[in-house]
Amino acid sequence: EFGAEPGGADVITLGDEPMLCVGRLDGLHVFSGEDKVASYALDGTKQCVACLGSQAVVASRHDKSRRSEVHVYDLRKKRVTHFHRLPAGQSVTAARSARAACALATSSGCLSVLREIETRDKLEVLYRMNLYPEAVDVATTANMPAADVMDIYTMFGDHLYNKCDWAGAAEQYARAIGRLEPSYVVSRFLEAQRFQNLADYLEV
Repeated sequence: EFGAEPGGADVITLGDEPMLCVGRLDGLHVFSGEDKVASYALDGTKQCVACLGSQAVVASRHDKSRRSEVHVYDLRKKRVTHFHRLPAGQSVTAARSARAACALATSSGCLSVLREIETRDKLEVLYRMNLYPEAVDVATTANMPAADVMDIYTMFGDHLYNKCDWAGAAEQYARAIGRLEPSYVVSRFLEAQRFQNLADYLEV
C-alpha cells in the first residue's frame, strides 16, 4: 500500500521534520514517520521522484500523450512550477537531487540539471506575465522586505488601473500605503475622473 517503484520516492521537507514523498499511479503521497499526511493528484506512471525543499521533481509517462513528462510540483503551494515534455521514445531513467539542483538522466544518454532560480529572477518572470498575486506570494515566502512587497502591490494596482478595474486598483494601492505616495494615487484617479474610487482609497 505504501510502496513505490525503484527511484519513485525521496525525502521532502514540508515542516519541521523530513518526510517521505512517494510517487504512485494516482499521484504523490507524503508520509511522516507514523502515517500518511498528504496526497496530491498527479497522473501518470511515475518513473522517478526527487525532491528539493518543498518541491517534488516528478518524471512520469502519460497514456494520452504517450510521452514522458517532467513536472516540478510545489507541494506547499499546491501548483506546478515547471513542466517539460521529453521527445517521443525517451524516458527519465534516474533523478538525483543535491542542495539546490536536481539532475535527470534520460534513456537517450542525456543529463539535464534543474536549478531553482533566484527570487528576483522569479519575480521578473511573473511580472512579464502580469502574475502579481503569485509575485506577492513568492516575495513573502522569501521574506523580502515589506517595502519590496508593497512595490509589487503598486505594480498590481497600475496593471488593474490600465485595465480600467478601478476598484481593484484602489484596493492594491491601499496595500502599498506607507510606501506609495498618496499624491500618485490621487492624480491617477482624478485624471480618470473616478472620484468614488479615490474616496474609497482615501478612507483606508
